[in-house]
Amino acid sequence: MRNVGRFQKPMTELLAALTEYVQVLSSSAESTSRAEDRSKYTSHLAAAALMYMHALMDNREGLKSVVSSESRAFGWNYLSDTEGAAAEKAFSRFSALAEML
Repeated sequence: MRNVGRFQKPMTELLAALTEYVQVLSSSAESTSRAEDRSKYTSHLAAAALMYMHALMDNREGLKSVVSSESRAFGWNYLSDTEGAAAEKAFSRFSALAEML
């Protein structure tokens, strides 16, 4: 039997941060005035779905792999304006928690 209690609080925090990230991405995608950014938000939302899957399946390697890919994507693809800054801030918070697993 696994010791689930030991990971319950970090996982709860991780999922809360991931949920916040998804909410920010969704809101930013809707409110951005830059059409060229919308496809980037869609890609980040798709990656967030994979991160949820890996987190819920307790697949830390898979989660860290997607987080690493997303970190590179944020480095390569600049998201504009306050919407982009909000998305990057939410991802930074989530990825810091994911790295602690």
